[in-house]
Amino acid sequence: MPEKMIGLLRNAALKIAIAIAASTLVLTACSLPSGKNPNYPHDAPVGGQTIVEMEQSVVALPGIESVETEGHNSLNIKGNTGRHIKVVIEPGYVVADEEAFATFLVESLWSVREGYMPNARLQLSITANPEDEFSIGAALIAAGWREPDAHTRPPTDEGWSSTAVDVSERTSGSQWGIKNLERLGDWPGIVPEPPADALVPRDVRHERVVPPVLTRVDLHTW
Repeated sequence: MPEKMIGLLRNAALKIAIAIAASTLVLTACSLPSGKNPNYPHDAPVGGQTIVEMEQSVVALPGIESVETEGHNSLNIKGNTGRHIKVVIEPGYVVADEEAFATFLVESLWSVREGYMPNARLQLSITANPEDEFSIGAALIAAGWREPDAHTRPPTDEGWSSTAVDVSERTSGSQWGIKNLERLGDWPGIVPEPPADALVPRDVRHERVVPPVLTRVDLHTW
């Protein structure tokens, strides 16, 4: 067989091999939703709620102006992932039950079944009326999601504060992540009930009790 013909046959065989390899990669990619790593739990078929449902449940609380979540579709180089919720409270409302509010947000993040299961932390960022000096970090400590002596930054002049809740399985250090995981239960978690009166209108929260006016009554003995 002429050498030129052999070269053409080799080129044809190489093209066929490349085409087969490309098809295999396409099929493999299609078998993994959104190209997610199959070694990490993600996109639970049942349980919990969707991202949209979670955001709707939070924004439905009286006094919530806006809600935004992120971080559910990516892993860092170490394979760590988490979720971040950003909540803006209307200026006319104040957090009346800080522990219930903080716990509701943590459990809401854990209940989302879409994306990767958080294995590092749940980040909560809250913007409230600066006059209230509301700190989500202090609220999480009071609710038992962080160490009692955990460092907490005060809110900014704009009323913004942000703190992370550990949900890692690290066995070193305080092991607070393991404690939180035991408290949260299996992922995705149960959809939490919205807390009643966690946020109330400012005039109700700061309403002062005015003592009744006593009218003098003269008693006469007839």
